[in-house]
Amino acid sequence: MISFRMAAFGLMATTQAFMFGGQAAAQSLPPRVVVGAQQVGTLQHTVASALAKVATDAVDTTLVVQPYAGATALLPVLDGGELDFGVSPSVDYALSYRGAEKLKIDGRNPYPHGPKLRLVMGGSPLIASLIVRDDSDIQSANDLAGRKVAGDFPAQLGAYVNMFAQLRSADLSWDDVTVVPFSAINDSLDAVMQGTIDATVFGVGAPKVREADASVGVRFISSDCSDEGKQRIVDTVPGYYTIDIKGGKLAAIDEDICTTAYQLYLVTHEAADPAMVRAVLKAIWDNVDELPQYHPSLRNWNQASAVPAEPTLPFHPAAIEFYREVGAWSEAMDAQQETLLKLGQ
Repeated sequence: MISFRMAAFGLMATTQAFMFGGQAAAQSLPPRVVVGAQQVGTLQHTVASALAKVATDAVDTTLVVQPYAGATALLPVLDGGELDFGVSPSVDYALSYRGAEKLKIDGRNPYPHGPKLRLVMGGSPLIASLIVRDDSDIQSANDLAGRKVAGDFPAQLGAYVNMFAQLRSADLSWDDVTVVPFSAINDSLDAVMQGTIDATVFGVGAPKVREADASVGVRFISSDCSDEGKQRIVDTVPGYYTIDIKGGKLAAIDEDICTTAYQLYLVTHEAADPAMVRAVLKAIWDNVDELPQYHPSLRNWNQASAVPAEPTLPFHPAAIEFYREVGAWSEAMDAQQETLLKLGQ
């Protein structure tokens, strides 16, 4: 049932705008609000589409999802105010917001400085794991030495960071594998299916994974989740942590695995209309229970996740005002906000 619903939902999200059908917001909103996300078939696009649908059903406007090749293409457009909102991982936003002079991972930060990015709502974790063909003899990150892996994504630093974290979990470096570059993450999964590379990283629960599993058979495999491996992951990428996933509940996970996760954010820019930010935020806040029907991972996009304890971006003022009203903002968050505003200067 979920598979059928999401197939139809994903198609609708890419071919037409979601039409509103709920209560009108008190303020006058633009007729069209654009949400940037990654490619169709990725989990990030699915999440953005679900948020757009739920918000559109509750306010007097239409939210449209606009796909981009990767965060390096999306974030500068969002920072420049050409998009209303964006859905991407917290780590990508941190790299853009702080800029290359203040933050690098593995010596890299290709993002143009995005000092105008502002957080609206923290969301569900994005779980990214190594994926191989079913007939591969690779069982975990510890088996990657000497293999062909996707590892250079010019438009998607997040995918590069994911693979780097997987390698580091097993105490491996890029020198220990054969790196194959790809312009987009979807292409790397196609290469795994075709057998031209041995492994890539991909979002757990992404629609394209179901397609790949049905076509040739693929499976997610574990990071090195020993105590030492977990510590290497945390030391490698700020904001990353490990998560255990039970087998038999998601596509391409027949056995229990342990892998990496990090939070997705709904973000806008500092000049965004406060009325629009508030209306969309309130629509999602009030209707978070509607989200899981579009993807199981959205059970964790909830009110408790909305205000991260250690955000990587400062919040938009309209979001702060809203969270104060609903009792979700604390004095500690005021200090976080002040610190983060200084980091983006």
